[in-house]
Amino acid sequence: YSTKMSNAKTKSKKIAKVSMVSYSSGKNRNHNLYLCCKKINGTILRPGETFNWFRVVGPASASRGYRKATIFIGKNKKGEGYGGGVCQVSSTLYQAALETGCRVIERHEHSQPVSYCKKGKDATVTYGVNNLIFKNTNNFSIKLVTYSEAGRTTCEVHRIGD
Repeated sequence: YSTKMSNAKTKSKKIAKVSMVSYSSGKNRNHNLYLCCKKINGTILRPGETFNWFRVVGPASASRGYRKATIFIGKNKKGEGYGGGVCQVSSTLYQAALETGCRVIERHEHSQPVSYCKKGKDATVTYGVNNLIFKNTNNFSIKLVTYSEAGRTTCEVHRIGD
């Protein structure tokens, strides 16, 4: 379970930062990256709590503001779909979670290579099918800080408290 941080000042220290740049960008894709980061930004995980992509981000649909951009279809096709590009955010978040010692419970690789990270370092998400779930196994709370600008997605993980 994850919560959003209130506006109250909380002492924090950055313990991880991962950035990824896609070589295939576009206005719609960049918009989807921004929306996705906005949903995750400020999420707090206390010790023992899990981050669940489906619960925090939810489905990428037109009614939720997502736009059509390139997605993978199977092992060798590409097409257009709502939320195209959000896997860059999930992959960035996955790598940041690994850097902070979180335990990955569920994660899936793409069916094709992606331009923004090496094979085996990615995390695809498809609502209702492929989720990204990790657990804060640290003895302190963490805050996820996510943002995207011009095709570059960044995830910082901050230790909060003490």
